[in-house]
Amino acid sequence: MLLILEIYLTVQAWKKGWKGWALVAWPICLALAMALGLGSAGSGGSEGSAILAGLLGDLFLIGVLAAMTLNPRTGEQPSQAQPDAAQPTAGRLPLESPR
Repeated sequence: MLLILEIYLTVQAWKKGWKGWALVAWPICLALAMALGLGSAGSGGSEGSAILAGLLGDLFLIGVLAAMTLNPRTGEQPSQAQPDAAQPTAGRLPLESPR
């Protein structure tokens, strides 16, 4: 059931302008869940603690994707650089200064 919610939130985050960033959250959360599970298993934890680590990874992913969905990404505005006065613009001849 959580997988369906995660896929839905990923699609919604993609549509809200996050594009590939919505997909980056998946391997990060998977790595987090694996690290928590390995740490739990390495310290002699039970199977229940490994399941809890996976659940925490899922909940973290849902939280990140929900935040992306609720906060649409705005397009970056191109910088409006002013042309340098010393350099002529394309197609124009420089004006000579009066003496």
